[in-house]
Amino acid sequence: LAETEFVGVLPTAVWLMYQALPLIKGEHLYEAFFSSFPFSYYAFVV
Repeated sequence: LAETEFVGVLPTAVWLMYQALPLIKGEHLYEAFFSSFPFSYYAFVV
């Protein structure tokens, strides 16, 4: 039952992440954390 409660939330969460892409790229969010990975947080979200 707990998993099915989040089905309605998923499209909203995906839409919010899509809307935040310019901010993520422009502000270089989590740049320090992702510096050891071969990709950025922006690439991870996309």
